[in-house]
Amino acid sequence: AVVSTQSTGIAITHETGPGRWHGGRPDDILFTVIGRKGETSEHLCRADREQGEIGTCAFTDDTEIGRPKALRIRNAGNDFWAFVSVEVEVDGQTVGTWDGFKGVGKKKAVFLKLTNHEEELEDLVQDGPMLDPAGCQAGGYMTELGCRPCGVDTFSEDGATSCTSCPEGMVSESGSTSINDCRFAPCEPGYFMSQLGCAQCPHDTYSGPGAASCTKCPEEKSSPAGSGSIESCSYKKYPACDCFTPECNYCRDPSCSITFLNSTISLSSILRWKDHNILILFGEGDEELGRFYLSMGRLSLTGCLQCPTPRALRKSVTKRQATDWVFSMKAGLVTVEMGGEVVYRSQLRGECAAQYQHVHKVAFFRVQDTCTSTFLYNPLHMELGDKLRNGSCQVSQPCEDE
Repeated sequence: AVVSTQSTGIAITHETGPGRWHGGRPDDILFTVIGRKGETSEHLCRADREQGEIGTCAFTDDTEIGRPKALRIRNAGNDFWAFVSVEVEVDGQTVGTWDGFKGVGKKKAVFLKLTNHEEELEDLVQDGPMLDPAGCQAGGYMTELGCRPCGVDTFSEDGATSCTSCPEGMVSESGSTSINDCRFAPCEPGYFMSQLGCAQCPHDTYSGPGAASCTKCPEEKSSPAGSGSIESCSYKKYPACDCFTPECNYCRDPSCSITFLNSTISLSSILRWKDHNILILFGEGDEELGRFYLSMGRLSLTGCLQCPTPRALRKSVTKRQATDWVFSMKAGLVTVEMGGEVVYRSQLRGECAAQYQHVHKVAFFRVQDTCTSTFLYNPLHMELGDKLRNGSCQVSQPCEDE
């Protein structure tokens, strides 16, 4: 159905839908047939276009346009017309159809994409890998309409009547010709490609999408298995060892404490109503300056602070599980953070500010000697006491995230 260079007879049959004109005015609709190589001139379509009626018009055109693929309808009048179906014939043969609803306002034009069933059949046959009568080439399979290419994640050999799926977890491009074209799908973040497929990155490493290997976290930082970015790397967790032991002289031995140079420490512990988490604070001369107490019920600092635990702090606590919190005492300002938010703040003044002006070390009291209660060890801002590093608490062994 190709329009030749000779004069070609074109007939257009169309059905109209609801419009604002019902009298079948003939002289206001112009058609242009658009093909692969060009388009016809604009032709006036004289037809009876009563609402819901079938109208037919015919004209001849000498332009070589190739296979028709679209129809342009221009409304040269002042009325609104609606079309619900169109059929285009060339030399008595149907070459394209359209069904739907398209309104054409006054002095407006619309385009209708024609469906060519003959063209679809040819494309269906020609798209696939073709071979001799024995069958299809590798990468394709035989159907009633001819050879078709294998889809993604499948493959085929010569003469196949169907495609074979790649092994589980493997992918391939359309038209693949053997199992050797199947490859493992790119790994998700937190995994890397091994000989057996995607494998999870171990502790203290991470990977982005499609990684062939895992990247180690920066020195002194750790990450859980399956981490997908460097942001997952954080300073390692160590057990918050209880200093109330004979080895630590019941919290009087400063070698069981931590020197924190920026007066801030990040902890994770279970907060209860009656049992306090206690931080013993030491000065630069290793003298005990006081103790900070925190529970669900009370918050206090020896000699200076005593109050019920603020509601904002209690609401941030994870019940019956370890809660991450940050204690800081800088220039007499006592703060507690949870979830990146300051949930308690108090500025010490007078004698209290002087008493806690130079907090240099901290030790843990009444906490379990397990990984339930931990702190983040930042070697840039902390120094571990000798007994914490080498003693029975074994703080030199970090806790691993589950």
